[in-house]
Amino acid sequence: MFARPKRKAATINISELPSAKGSILAECTNMHTSLITIDYDLIRELAESKKQKVKDDDSDNEKYCKAEVFEGDTVSTSGEYDSNASIHAELNALVSYIGLKSDLSNISKIRITSPPCKSCAFVLKLLGLLDKVQTTKQIYKEHTGSWVWPQALQNSQLFYAEQWKWVREQFDKTGIADEEIIPYMVAVIQSKCAF
Repeated sequence: MFARPKRKAATINISELPSAKGSILAECTNMHTSLITIDYDLIRELAESKKQKVKDDDSDNEKYCKAEVFEGDTVSTSGEYDSNASIHAELNALVSYIGLKSDLSNISKIRITSPPCKSCAFVLKLLGLLDKVQTTKQIYKEHTGSWVWPQALQNSQLFYAEQWKWVREQFDKTGIADEEIIPYMVAVIQSKCAF
């Protein structure tokens, strides 16, 4: 396999930055829903859980979301939405997984109680995991008002090779060095969530 030479810091071509930013935002905004799987068992479990909450007179937390990362049929790690850190459940579950293992290829599915937002879907696609998502609907929520891309998932070694190649190609004409692409891309996606 031919490896593209690493770019060195050079003069940044400011006029090309809007094009790179636009490509990243378009990819994130136009996430297709056909790659995720509807999990009807999960829908039934959530419906039963909601019925029980009503019986127990427990308030339903609209922001609650849980994600589980599986290897085969076994839950390896799980995560919940962290409103203090603005990290979504699926990303928290993946951060926990990376804390235990560095190879994402053993992940068989990611089960999420709420469909991923477009920003999370972008990260899942970059990690090569979007097609392993199982959730309740095939509709991605829009970008959310507060969203953070966890530092542990900003490692190009974790990215699916074809997706990382595509991202790097968006920055070819910008003069931005390879080590600056990820922070720029993170800033672009996180700024989209602020709109």
